[in-house]
Amino acid sequence: MVLAQNVSGTITGLDFFSGFIDKFNLDALKLNLQNRVKGIVGSMDNLPFEKESLDLIWSEGAIYNIGFERGINEWRDYLKTLMGILQFRKVHGLQKSVRLKYTIFLDAGVSRDRYNSC
Repeated sequence: MVLAQNVSGTITGLDFFSGFIDKFNLDALKLNLQNRVKGIVGSMDNLPFEKESLDLIWSEGAIYNIGFERGINEWRDYLKTLMGILQFRKVHGLQKSVRLKYTIFLDAGVSRDRYNSC
């Protein structure tokens, strides 16, 4: 919801578990963001969006469920332009969780094929 409170666009949250989506939508309602923020039940390996329809894809680790390389290769097609952003985080470690944050900016001057091996 922090993102929704700081940008003016519409936001769609996606999760496989309906309970998480119910909470997401309730939080949006509590913050009076329900006109711009909605959650839907779905799977990251079969996104319900049109190709080239998103400005930003933000994933808090879900990309690793389908594989990093696969996620990059498939999800970039949903971005409106090659200036789109894929934002994701990885949590790993044995005793302590270490959070690494990656941001990939797709360059407008480079073909999508360049990123096949990211």
